[in-house]
Amino acid sequence: MINIQLPESHLLIESWYPSLKSYQNEGAEAFCYLSPDIYSTNKDECEIFIYRKVPALSTVLLRISTDLAVDIAVNGSSTNLTLFNQDISLHLFHDAYTLENGLLNLTINKTNEGTERRVAIDFRYYNAYNRTNEDTDHNEGFYIFKTA
Repeated sequence: MINIQLPESHLLIESWYPSLKSYQNEGAEAFCYLSPDIYSTNKDECEIFIYRKVPALSTVLLRISTDLAVDIAVNGSSTNLTLFNQDISLHLFHDAYTLENGLLNLTINKTNEGTERRVAIDFRYYNAYNRTNEDTDHNEGFYIFKTA
């Protein structure tokens, strides 16, 4: 997989196949967002993921061109995102409460099996503690995680 960053998602991505002596279309997806850099001249930034394997110690020649008829952006909003193909769909969603508390909810639908699973992801941090006085500024130490 190849990852690049470009300011748009209307792209036609092709790679050179020496055995075929021609360029072939490559599958790709773009995750676009507003640039967090206030000095950026581009409003949008896109993380482009190109589904092309690159063997070790080799190179791949890509031809990337703008094509307004093609949009590889993954559709979603800041609170809902759905990714899908013929076998599975993933729906990631959150609201103000879950975002503030580091929670994400994920629904996984396997269309070929007719199953649905819901997963809650909890992002938290843990304060380190090394059994010293709590008033000191040096509370570095080991993190200990145990199963419930």
